[in-house]
Amino acid sequence: MHPSLLSLLATPLAVFAAPAARVATDKNSLTAGSNAATTRVVGLVLLNFAWNQAGVVRWKVQCTYILRVMAILFFAAFMYFEIYVARHLLVPINILSQEAVFALSIVQHGWASFGIWVYYLWQLIENLRHDSMLSSTAQQIPVTLSGIDSCGVLDVQNQSCVDDACRNGLF
Repeated sequence: MHPSLLSLLATPLAVFAAPAARVATDKNSLTAGSNAATTRVVGLVLLNFAWNQAGVVRWKVQCTYILRVMAILFFAAFMYFEIYVARHLLVPINILSQEAVFALSIVQHGWASFGIWVYYLWQLIENLRHDSMLSSTAQQIPVTLSGIDSCGVLDVQNQSCVDDACRNGLF
């Protein structure tokens, strides 16, 4: 039986087997958390749309600027809710040490550079070599394997990343 089908069949059992979740009793804390989450998601969606639209119309249209400014305003509202209103932060910023922030920034920049590398590799394959989409996709298989390999190398003890990939039918 395929792991995805097994997961689909086992999901209804979680209703009876999983313990009841704790419900927040402080309504102000719950409202502040939902406001912060909403402003964050809206800001990300607006920024993503503006960024993708800029590739189509080349920043010539004012809506791309307006959407980017609106996204920045939503991010500012998110920071306001997270710093001044919310009581229970997802990642409390004041307990992060400089070493933790440095390590997180290294990971973030590493994945960003990997994404940039993949983008330019696609540009090279499709535009300079003039390969077909199917051939370009086949040439990206080593990138997928290296991503799975790095995921497994990062968590050698538990093998949770590779196990999750196997359970979800990724390979």
